[in-house]
Amino acid sequence: MIGLGVALITRFHWILYVFGVFLIVTAIRMLMMKSENVHLERNRVVRLARRLFPITTRYHGEHFIVRAGSEASKMAATPGGEALPDPALDAAKAGTIFLTPLALTLLVVETTDVVFAVDSIPAIFAITADPFLVFTSNVFAILGLRALYGRWPG
Repeated sequence: MIGLGVALITRFHWILYVFGVFLIVTAIRMLMMKSENVHLERNRVVRLARRLFPITTRYHGEHFIVRAGSEASKMAATPGGEALPDPALDAAKAGTIFLTPLALTLLVVETTDVVFAVDSIPAIFAITADPFLVFTSNVFAILGLRALYGRWPG
């Protein structure tokens, strides 16, 4: 995305104004959003995932995907917890692949990350057109977020 932004700005300087309008429109949309009545079932990503894949009715440990009839499909939502029946899996043919609510959560979080990336790239180009500064500022922003949300794997 950074490379595309650099190419666009190098070729068409007026694209900075388009980026600016995009930032203003997204800022106004964020200001007008009501956070009290969030309905995830109306989210486009959730609706698309529900249309493409069957979804379990409960969590199955730390699994994003479970297969009907497998050991993971009988797993409790939390370690040491009680394994409750899942009507969606019980009604399915053995071997059918299901997404869990944890997978839906991951999809929503990752699409939010993409939206913020789309927002942050034009914002940094408003400050500088130097591709090195744009790239390093985004890398450090990602590293800072990584430090906030957990430790490095391994």
